[in-house]
Amino acid sequence: MAKYQRATTPKGVAQYPWLTKADTKFNTDGGDYKTNLVVSLEAKGVSELIEKIETVFDEHVAAVKAAKGKKPRREELPFEVDEDEGTVTFKIKKKRFVGQGEKRFEKKIAFFSAGSKKPIPPAKVPAIYAGSELAIALELLTWENQGKVGVRLEPLAVQIIQLSAGRTADAESYGFGEEAGGYAFDDSEDEAPFDSDADAEDEGEELDDF
Repeated sequence: MAKYQRATTPKGVAQYPWLTKADTKFNTDGGDYKTNLVVSLEAKGVSELIEKIETVFDEHVAAVKAAKGKKPRREELPFEVDEDEGTVTFKIKKKRFVGQGEKRFEKKIAFFSAGSKKPIPPAKVPAIYAGSELAIALELLTWENQGKVGVRLEPLAVQIIQLSAGRTADAESYGFGEEAGGYAFDDSEDEAPFDSDADAEDEGEELDDF
């Protein structure tokens, strides 16, 4: 079985996307590109994608067991099904940089608009906030580490179907209610003095998959 296989998600809604900018909170060595992608269980191709991930993982477990002579511990699969909501959430992530020394390189992501087959120039890729509708081309990478095995969904390319404007901080988002008769501010022309941290955290070759 090949270690690397490709697949493409159906259209989904991004959660906590860090796709145009790497998240360095837990990886200070260049950071991680990542997002959750929430997809309807009724979306075309979603059951096939789930089955493919499970098959790749099961075949990897069997191969490691045959090579080591014992069954390895299994990492959780990189998706969660919510039957009540009728959705599946794919957990997509990869390191920005891999390798050491002269072999170190950046694992870039290509970005495409909804209607173009050519990638968006890097300088013109828009910020991608939570709530944006995306389809993502994936590489399914199996791994083994200290007797444990898993499969990782790495983003190769992103098709931007619909951009979300992100969230703007307001009084309600900080837990404030309206108080009658107090200080009043006319905000008809002025912008809010500061934005919610959620905005920062929400941002995060031609391909034929889209």
